[in-house]
Amino acid sequence: MRTGADSTAPTGLLVDLWRALSRKTLVRLAPFLVVTGVYAILRDRATPDFLAETRQIAEVGRWSYLLTQIAAGWYYLFRWFVPVELVADYAAYPWIRSAADPRVLGAVAGWLGVAWVLRATYRRRPQYVFLALAALALLSPTSSVAPLAEAVNEHRPYLPLGVLSLAWLVPGLVALDRATEPRPAWRIAGLGAVLLVLGGLGWLTTERNRAFATQEAYWVDIQQKAPSARSALNHGVVLMARGELAAALEQFHASLKLAPNWHTTHINLGVAYQHIGQLERAEHHFDLAVRLDQHSALALTHRGHHHLARGRYQAAMADFEAALPIAREQVPVLIGMATALAGLGHWEPALARTREAYGLDPQRTENSIVAISRPFWLAPERFAAGIRYYEGLLPLLPNRWWIHHNIGQLAGKLGRSDQAREHLQKAAALRPASP
Repeated sequence: MRTGADSTAPTGLLVDLWRALSRKTLVRLAPFLVVTGVYAILRDRATPDFLAETRQIAEVGRWSYLLTQIAAGWYYLFRWFVPVELVADYAAYPWIRSAADPRVLGAVAGWLGVAWVLRATYRRRPQYVFLALAALALLSPTSSVAPLAEAVNEHRPYLPLGVLSLAWLVPGLVALDRATEPRPAWRIAGLGAVLLVLGGLGWLTTERNRAFATQEAYWVDIQQKAPSARSALNHGVVLMARGELAAALEQFHASLKLAPNWHTTHINLGVAYQHIGQLERAEHHFDLAVRLDQHSALALTHRGHHHLARGRYQAAMADFEAALPIAREQVPVLIGMATALAGLGHWEPALARTREAYGLDPQRTENSIVAISRPFWLAPERFAAGIRYYEGLLPLLPNRWWIHHNIGQLAGKLGRSDQAREHLQKAAALRPASP
């Protein structure tokens, strides 16, 4: 309400918005605007190209993404009031590439209609404008011109719509109650409608909780509503972790049909075929993965471990050497290199790589010593190198009974009875008593 000289000033939505953008307001907002701008610049400079590419589809640019989001706003709005067919990973939502697309034209017409309604009701319900702008602001970080991998995602509207729905619903119900005749029949009908809505929403919430109960239920729900290469792949990974390799392979091949050049699918096919002993088919997919993987070391690392399983230590070493400079996670690569060097009989560089991995992840590296040192046991000509390797581990891992035990075992294989006896006695002294 305005008094005095302000009471005669013109008012309205656009006038008040213009007044709100005063110098005083901008000064108050300046720190937030500056911090946001600096953050945006730093993010743009710090984010590598390959990481940005993994978060979006290459052929979808900013313009196409913006057009899609203009229409997707109505997708979100509909699910605000009727939250059915929610999809957590909706990769199948269609992309819009032309401003002349009827979906864009219809969406723009709808938003202009919303703007007209807000302007028409502004003097009596100015809070609605605030709520609409707040919802738009809350959605904009993940649904604007910064392309992401999917056009829509059900988690985006949860916060803005969940918080703002009560702000819209409560005054709306109050206004409806005032507008209706104070007859019992009308009130009972209104109460029944509210209970039906609440009951429906409660049932839908229960259904979503069931879909999120387990990883498998989560991906099955996505595949039923919006099949995609990603959902099939992730479902296959869950099945493979449970040992259901036949079912996992079905999912991986379904993913391959939808995205034949996705290196991650080929990696998992290679892993699955290796588990069931089809080594040639596994290698075929690992080779394809290496050819298709342009930005990471995942394919090289997995193929390197495949070579290790087949005793191809030189080939494994070549893959790990190529993977190390570009690997985001270096410990698996270093462990693989140490294993390959052990297979080649080079105990000193194998020990150096083991120490390097231990410096990054001590527990994981110590747990991997058995796998790293296994090649020393597979050929008599490597027994002596194995002893030197274990001896080199003693300063890094003192008082480990199993190191002395392994030295004693290898020394016994070489006929070094005194050395074998010495270390087996040390192992027996250090080994904890059985409970």
